[in-house]
Amino acid sequence: MRFQCNYCKSVLDIEDGEPGELVVCGQCNATLAVPMSVTSPGAMLGDFAITRELGTGGMGRVYLAHQVSLDREVALKVLSEQFASDAEFIAGFFKEARNAAALNHPNIVQAYAVNCEAGCYYFAMELVEGNTMKQVLQNSGRLVHEKVLEIARDIIAALAYAWDEKKLIHRDLKPDNIMLTNDGRTKLADLGLAGRASEPGADGGAELYGTPQYIAPELILGFPADLRSDIYSMGATMYHALSGAYPFQAKDTDSMVMSHLYTPLPPLNELIAALPAPLTRLVAIMTSKRPGHRYQNYEDLLADLALVQNGEMPLQPYSKKSQLPINTEIPYEQSLSTDEKDLQGSAGEAAASDLGGKKLLLGQKDRRLVLGGKSTAASGATATSADPISGGEAGAANVAPKAETASKDESAPSASGGKKTALLVVAVLLLIAVAGGALAFMLKSKPGEAQSDAPAPADSALAGLQRELDKRSTEPEKLALLQSRSGAFQPGSEDYAGFVKLAAPLLETALKAERASLIEQEKSGWQKLSAAYEREQEQLAAAERRRAELEAKRKAEEAEQARLEQEAAQKAAEFAAKQNQLREELLQYCQKLDYSGARRLFAVMAQSEEEEEKAWANMWLDCLRYSEELYHLLRNSREKFAGCKFKLAEAKGRTRDWELLTILYDTVKLQRLPTRREAEQKNPPPQPEISWELADMELGQLAELLKYALEQEGKSADYELLMGNYLLSQGRPEAQKMLAASMAREIQINEVPMLRMPYFKARMEKMKSMSKEDIKNEAAELRRRYPQEFKEAAEKINEMYKEAK
Repeated sequence: MRFQCNYCKSVLDIEDGEPGELVVCGQCNATLAVPMSVTSPGAMLGDFAITRELGTGGMGRVYLAHQVSLDREVALKVLSEQFASDAEFIAGFFKEARNAAALNHPNIVQAYAVNCEAGCYYFAMELVEGNTMKQVLQNSGRLVHEKVLEIARDIIAALAYAWDEKKLIHRDLKPDNIMLTNDGRTKLADLGLAGRASEPGADGGAELYGTPQYIAPELILGFPADLRSDIYSMGATMYHALSGAYPFQAKDTDSMVMSHLYTPLPPLNELIAALPAPLTRLVAIMTSKRPGHRYQNYEDLLADLALVQNGEMPLQPYSKKSQLPINTEIPYEQSLSTDEKDLQGSAGEAAASDLGGKKLLLGQKDRRLVLGGKSTAASGATATSADPISGGEAGAANVAPKAETASKDESAPSASGGKKTALLVVAVLLLIAVAGGALAFMLKSKPGEAQSDAPAPADSALAGLQRELDKRSTEPEKLALLQSRSGAFQPGSEDYAGFVKLAAPLLETALKAERASLIEQEKSGWQKLSAAYEREQEQLAAAERRRAELEAKRKAEEAEQARLEQEAAQKAAEFAAKQNQLREELLQYCQKLDYSGARRLFAVMAQSEEEEEKAWANMWLDCLRYSEELYHLLRNSREKFAGCKFKLAEAKGRTRDWELLTILYDTVKLQRLPTRREAEQKNPPPQPEISWELADMELGQLAELLKYALEQEGKSADYELLMGNYLLSQGRPEAQKMLAASMAREIQINEVPMLRMPYFKARMEKMKSMSKEDIKNEAAELRRRYPQEFKEAAEKINEMYKEAK
């Protein structure tokens, strides 16, 4: 694995290093930890050193990285494993990335490089300081229309340039891929990562790319994308920015995808009445369901956009049928057609479509959309006429040829319905004509009762009526004849009973039909009431389910928030405990001036992906670097700083001047200077010498020596920086004043009070090797400076005093 040294920035190449293993830099001898993965901070991918993760997208993760050769910050997109394992995708990925890198436009995020290392495919691009349009919409809800037009102008100009230069299309245009920079510019991101025009897959189909909220209908159906697909997605993005909501609202991804095919898009001015009419017209054209109804090139779109910015209507014609649902039952070549005959089929589809039962099955080789369940053609003619909501005419247009006979047969009841109506009218008139006791008697007569069966004379009116009836072939004709002749047969006359007997069978058929009609009407009324009740119950149940879902979602969110807070609290507690442990170990190393051992404590944490841990560890590594610089300045400097003066206390409170002779490794040797009287003697007595260890020098003595050494080196300005960091590494409270004077970071200054207890414990640890007198003096000093801590440790200090010699 290749990774970069945190200190000297050289690149290390460790072939057999284990993640987290400590290694030594060959350039600066610093101790480092091997990164945990090829994308951990410090790891190298090609010419790029990973700094930290910026975010996650649909294709992989994006990292902040540093390009070593050109010394610049870049955004590095690393593909996820699902794409990296697809050889065909990778080939297209390289091709598109290189095409995008050839583009140079002020509104396109510049692509720098594409390559693969250690199994990771990456794409380096310009680092843009700012926010995505999605982030802006999340914060503001929606944008003013003037700003939306400015953004659209820049993005469409970028798309036009990519199309003209390389025939590149985006295929995943959305607010996430539109960058709004801090200096007010607009940039299009991820161009070249989605695909190129008219390049179907190896099997002849076209793989679905895009985001459900903004995807063009033709991409859903598997058609190859072209510039009009990007125009649709741009229109959907503008719709979102202007209204503050997605173009279509749906409960799941499938429903949202199908809405692009079947659901007319509500006009923008119905949502936001204050929007200018030219702008709503422009967006309506761009979001037409069929590519043929949209702009056919970017030149016309940019020209109309300029008109709209001036308050003028677009010149591009707008079709009122642009939002008709797409008919996915006809051959796919016709489904997106703008021909009038194909649009008529879509109009029928609009009346009959029910999105609730449909499900998209994508990825068909012939790129046709397949809907779940039976299609109209598969279900036969019965389906077209049995459903009063769908409408027979719309359904019949999609019926297979074999169903034609069935359709004709089913139309017969409609023709006979008119005849039955006429028959009932005649029957009622006839009933009025023959009303009377004899008719009632006839209708109610029982079998076996005496009735006259004698035939009527051949020349009688009744016989003539019988012959006329025999000539009629239909019931309405016979009833009409009876009604016209009823006046000739009066109650009580000789032929009246025969007339009633002749008319009774026909009247009974008509009455049965009337009763059946009344029963059917009553039944239909009850069915409507029942259906209305069921719909109401379904609505109530749906509302209750929605309420329960929202309540469950709220509780789940609260539980998740509580879990995250608990997890964060536990993580913070674990980190705090780890910090305290490292502080104690740190002081043990630093008070022995073992800075190499102290650095090893933080080497692994400095590579952490947790920003807080990484920052804290790097703060201590910086502190140790300055402390070690002070130490190496003085250590083994021999006579370099000889002549440095010290005032040391002697008996009876007097002080004498001493002078530095030499520093050999960690031992400081001083000699007392003679007084004026001693110097004037002929044979002055020899002056005594003393030795100190650097680690045991008092704070004031060390400060004098450091000031003198820095003055000799011409680095007096570094005094507060070096002394402050040295005191911090020793745990001394005096570090706070020095660090503040050196303009140290707040995180470093805040460490001083956190070292109070570790420093107290470290001083107690040193007491174990002291004499009784030294322990007594040290205990007095600790009791004065740390009264609370001393009170808690008094018993242990007494034990050390008793055991000391």
